[in-house]
Amino acid sequence: SGGGGRFQPPTMWSSFMLLVSALFLLTRAEAPTNPRIYSDRKAWGWCGWAQGLPGMDDSECRKKFPPLFDREFRCPIVFDEKGQGFGDPVASVGEAMKRMDETELKDLDLPPTARFAAIVVRRSSSGGDDGGNYWVRYIGLNASSPYEPWSSSKVFAAANAAGRLQEVSQGEIGLQAFETGKGRQLADLMSIVTSYDHTMNMTSNSLGAYFHSIGGHREANEYIHRVLGSPDIESFGGNYGEAPPPSLNYNFTVDNRTFLHLPIWPDPTPSPPLSNYMSAVTMATWLKSIVLAREDRLNGNVRWEDARDVLYGAEKSSMFPDLQWGGMSISSDVYMQEALNISLIDSLSRGRWRIFSKFGFGFTTVRQRYETTLNSYLCAPVLDDMENPVPNRGLEVFVSGTVADKTKDRAADAKMQDAMRRIMHHLQANYGGMEV
Repeated sequence: SGGGGRFQPPTMWSSFMLLVSALFLLTRAEAPTNPRIYSDRKAWGWCGWAQGLPGMDDSECRKKFPPLFDREFRCPIVFDEKGQGFGDPVASVGEAMKRMDETELKDLDLPPTARFAAIVVRRSSSGGDDGGNYWVRYIGLNASSPYEPWSSSKVFAAANAAGRLQEVSQGEIGLQAFETGKGRQLADLMSIVTSYDHTMNMTSNSLGAYFHSIGGHREANEYIHRVLGSPDIESFGGNYGEAPPPSLNYNFTVDNRTFLHLPIWPDPTPSPPLSNYMSAVTMATWLKSIVLAREDRLNGNVRWEDARDVLYGAEKSSMFPDLQWGGMSISSDVYMQEALNISLIDSLSRGRWRIFSKFGFGFTTVRQRYETTLNSYLCAPVLDDMENPVPNRGLEVFVSGTVADKTKDRAADAKMQDAMRRIMHHLQANYGGMEV
């Protein structure tokens, strides 16, 4: 069945899922990063795939990865006290907007078109192993003003699709599902969305539409209002200029072999279509609910197994052999990385750092300008000789934003690079207790 109805799984479905879950309840240990990731990125055409823009598509192939890999990674930063301007995380975007400090970034000389939101996280040293006790500070510049997020919002379309699958299957499966047309795992498709791979005869834009057709366009729009608490002026649920790949269908199974199928009725593009028009604080908040799915009890209903697939892609990729760093960890942009001294961060963290990101880019005939957008996350801890967190040092932050330029694409790319350098330099110096 489809539409808004709930799928009633056969009796065998729950039993089968229990068996599968038992088989995969293995201890996931930290492992060295496969060094082939650097040569594979070049072989698969994942650097410089489009315009040759150094920030957006990493045309110089400068992207770095932590030397240690762990899909269960939790940012190892602790603070003894919350500090000035920090407080408990709020329950809605509207409350975050009220808490937003719009003065702090004004002295950074950002472009007039800049709209940014930063959510700085400080985990309490008394918060326990689950990291559930943390404080946040909301910092922004025009953070509440909505804008077109372009492709940076595709990760949210995937998260919405995961929620729909979890609902219809009564909590049994999300992005771990395989569609039965080409046998592609949804988590694997996340790595195409972020890397802009062209070797699999699918495009990032078409897969953004595919995720929307699974999750529902209007449901995506409802989510930002009902769950995140964004104001009515914002909207989400628009496609990305292409139709879903015709080779993919809407019957899903758990392992690409079982006869137990979960059907979803594909949601057609609404008429008139919905616009993607969200504020930086909405997107930073949504990204926070994904990365902190285990800790964040306020925003969203993203399950960790699906959040993990958004962040890392498939655990065992069938399309990209031995790929560890997929999903948002493989995004082609290097805006966050190039804003940092990544060698210093790698040394201070003893290889235990994270960057997740997804950029967007486009030329708008309405506003007659090139626009660059970004949703990003950084965990840059400081660990001692025993690999324990050094209290009150390190930076964990979500940054979402946009800049624009009327002259050329390279100028818009350069403006985002410069804006991120200024913002991250400020945040590291003022909130990370780190050298910059």
